[in-house]
Amino acid sequence: MDIRPAATLALTRDTSDGIEVLLLQRTWKAIFLPGYYVFPGGAVNEQESEAQPHADGCRRR
Repeated sequence: MDIRPAATLALTRDTSDGIEVLLLQRTWKAIFLPGYYVFPGGAVNEQESEAQPHADGCRRR
């Protein structure tokens, strides 16, 4: 399996019941980890480099 650059987004919010974290459930048809709950994210698209200045913690190479 080739390793490719990817990004993950961790969305949280503080509520009266405590901190909530957004997770997505992967489709059961997925080859890798079907049905698992994961943070939203995906492969890095090098053509979308103009978004980098708006990303918190993004490092340019």
